[in-house]
Amino acid sequence: MNIILLDNIAILDTSDCKELTDTCMRVSEFYESHKYKGNVQILKQDIINLYIEIGEGEEYYNVFEGYNFPKSTIEEFFTVNQPDEFEETLTNLPLPVTYVIGYITGDQQVLIHELAHAFYFSFNEYKQQADAITNSLSPMVRNILIKWLTKSGYDQQVHQDELQAYIVEDLLGDLIEDDLELHTVINNTCDQFNAFKQLFHKTLTAIKGQEVLGLSLTV
Repeated sequence: MNIILLDNIAILDTSDCKELTDTCMRVSEFYESHKYKGNVQILKQDIINLYIEIGEGEEYYNVFEGYNFPKSTIEEFFTVNQPDEFEETLTNLPLPVTYVIGYITGDQQVLIHELAHAFYFSFNEYKQQADAITNSLSPMVRNILIKWLTKSGYDQQVHQDELQAYIVEDLLGDLIEDDLELHTVINNTCDQFNAFKQLFHKTLTAIKGQEVLGLSLTV
């Protein structure tokens, strides 16, 4: 696993999906899962068993392709838990890291999604502008999107963050291809969705992210 530093963001870059999942799964569930948020007594096998149950047999290692959480969450979690051999990567991050994301090498779409989370947490101006764009959406559009995020298992506290990240990543259309209502929303809200992407591009350029990561973006 490689660790790439971009401003105050640590990017875990690996070609091994199982390694990434074993490194991040417990902290990620503690940070943003509707089921496990704030629960420090989390065992990996309990998480795996739950996702087999609700995913009709799908293994947890096949569910998530990226992860994100603040370094403060890592510190809080491992105050009462012993890191295993994979999780030790998280407890030995270089300074001055304040946010951690992880993705599979070469998956640019997921990298963009996770970077959007890092920007939202790390840069106050980004968060303020992203929230302003979200608040400019019609109540009907926001309600439909939040309903979908809830159904997808996200805790209410991360809805605003997840919404902007999915829009920046351009993944909403892929994830909801069978949902006619959400497709209609996306088609009728293109200008505001593009505003999220322009904000992301401006922030990435300001911290030289395209040079460090070799990202190719169109806005």
